[in-house]
Amino acid sequence: MNHGKTVLAQILDGLHSEQFRRCAQRHPMRRETPAVSAYDHFAAMVFAPLTYRESLRDIEACLGSRRRLLYRSGIRGEVKRCNLAYANERRDWRLFAGVAAVLMRRARRLYQGQPAELGLEGDRLDERVLLCAANLCQRVHAGLEVLLISDNEELPARLAHFFTELRAAGIGYRFFHKQGDLGWEIVRYVKTRKNIAFVVVESLEGREGKRRQVRPWHLLACPVVVATAKPVSYFSKHFYTRGENMFKKGKGKQTGRLLGFGALTAMLYWLLFYHESLVLGISSQGKWAFWAPVTIAFVISYTHGAFTGEFWDMLGVKAKKA
Repeated sequence: MNHGKTVLAQILDGLHSEQFRRCAQRHPMRRETPAVSAYDHFAAMVFAPLTYRESLRDIEACLGSRRRLLYRSGIRGEVKRCNLAYANERRDWRLFAGVAAVLMRRARRLYQGQPAELGLEGDRLDERVLLCAANLCQRVHAGLEVLLISDNEELPARLAHFFTELRAAGIGYRFFHKQGDLGWEIVRYVKTRKNIAFVVVESLEGREGKRRQVRPWHLLACPVVVATAKPVSYFSKHFYTRGENMFKKGKGKQTGRLLGFGALTAMLYWLLFYHESLVLGISSQGKWAFWAPVTIAFVISYTHGAFTGEFWDMLGVKAKKA
C-alpha cells in the first residue's frame, strides 16, 4: 500500500504555493467564500479532468468518498457543488491565466530542446489538432515529429501546407509514415526515442471504446495533449474556454439586478409610508395581526439587503478579513 503522497498531490507539487498565492492576491474575488479557497478551487478543477468527472455533483461525490485523503492531496476546505458553482461564476479568470503562464514558463525551461510528437490518423486531418501542436511547440521552443497512420502512401495536401507553415514559423519537424494502430505505434515510437516532451493527438474517443479499455495511452511516460474537436464534458466548455466570460460575472446582468432591486426597494418604502395608517390599524387588531408588520419588515429587509449587496459588489468593495 502506498503511504506517500497521492497522485493529485504529486501533480500539484509542480506549482509552488507561493506562486499561486501571488496570482490569487493579484486577482482576488470581490466576495471571497470561506468554504473553498482559491487553491482548493484550482485543485478541484485539476482533479476533474484527470478522473473524468463530468459535473460539479460528480466532483463532490468523488472527493467526498475519500475525505481522509483530501488533506494529504492539498485540499483543505469543503468542496461542495454550491461552493464550486459560486467560485466558477465569480472568481476572476485572470487568476488561472496567471497560473497557466507560470506553468508555461516552467515547461519552456523543462522541455527546451526536446521534440514533441503529433499523432495523426487517416487522410482527413483536423485543423484544430495541427494548430494546437504548432502553438505548443512554439511556446515551449520544441521541435515536432509527425507520425501519420494511413494506408495511403501519398502525403495529404493539408499536411504539406502545415509543414510549410512550420518552416515559416521556424519550428523544426520530422515526418514518419506508418500503418497500424495509432495508439500502439505512438507507444513504440516514444519508447524508442525516450526524449519526447509530450504527445498531441486528436482524441482518445473512437479508438479505445470504453474507458476501462484505454491501455496504450497508460504506457506512455510523457504527457498526452488531447485536442478534441468537440467539447465532451462540462469542463471543456466552462473551464478550458478562453475569454473573460469564463469565471467573470456579466456586467450587464449585474447592473440590471442593481437597478431592479433599487426600484423595488424604493417602491416598497413608498407604499409603506403611503399606507402607514392602514398598516398601523391592522397591526393593532391583536391576535394574528402581528404577522403583518413582521412580513412587511422581512420583505423590505430582503430587497434592501439585496440592493446594498449588489451596489457594493458593483463598486468592488468587500469586508476585510479578521
